[in-house]
Amino acid sequence: NEYSFMKDIATVLRRPQSGLTQFQTPALLIMNNFAGDEPHMKIMTSMFQNMFPSINVQKLKLADIRRCVLITHDAENDLVHIRHFHVQAVPVGMSRQVKRLLKLQLPNLSTCSDISDYLLNGGNASESEAEDPADTQVTLPQNVPGRGNQKQQRSAVRLTELGPRLTMRLVRVEEGFCDGEVLYHSYVKKSEDEVKTMQAQKKTKEQLRVHRRREQEKNVKLKQKKREDHKKRCKDGLKRKMMPAAAMNERKNASDDSDDDAAYYRKEVGKDPEAEMFPAKKRRRPPAATEGSKAPAAKRFRRKD
Repeated sequence: NEYSFMKDIATVLRRPQSGLTQFQTPALLIMNNFAGDEPHMKIMTSMFQNMFPSINVQKLKLADIRRCVLITHDAENDLVHIRHFHVQAVPVGMSRQVKRLLKLQLPNLSTCSDISDYLLNGGNASESEAEDPADTQVTLPQNVPGRGNQKQQRSAVRLTELGPRLTMRLVRVEEGFCDGEVLYHSYVKKSEDEVKTMQAQKKTKEQLRVHRRREQEKNVKLKQKKREDHKKRCKDGLKRKMMPAAAMNERKNASDDSDDDAAYYRKEVGKDPEAEMFPAKKRRRPPAATEGSKAPAAKRFRRKD
């Protein structure tokens, strides 16, 4: 419902945290007030947990925890608040003057005779700097980035908001992707009979969809078979069309062979063969000219001198 960008948070803070090293490792997820047996609460909890990588407490290094994401569920208003913080450890048990020296901030020693006056009398340290509360102080089990944050030393954990800041409300939980059953709706409530009726309608719709799918597949196969049969008939017709020309060529070759056989018989025997022995090919006469059509022109031969 509400949100703020990172630049909006940075303009409000006095000392905003900026840098790229803190984004080199994943953030630590902290969830608050997500206990509940409702299905939508379990789904929402699982969704937020899967957004971040899991951690192994035994192998976890404190130096890798540079950011944390706090997600709080407001059960009274049914809202989810998301905050993003920078995690920093600051040593405790030392004066503000020593802390400034550890931060490599050179103090103004113009009013001091030496460094001891600055450490003992407070120098020009600001009195507005408050001490860290006791509940934020911990004993470090490991070394943490920062001057003075050594193992077995007391340090205070400070959080600086980075942004963005989000406030959301869960409206609807749906199974699948835009086509499944509605598991939860914050505005629409249905009785058990209505839910059963909707499930029956959905089942009928799914069966109809499967039936249409099968019919479509059957029609596709039928059309493919018709195309194959049409292609086969075209090939057979082309073969039948080419067969008369091939038969005429065979006849011509057979006629030439019969003429050669008759000549060979006449040369060897000395007389003409009988007509039944070597049947000759009958020649077609040209069609007679009809009325309105021209007769084929006769060939004229030129006499050679």
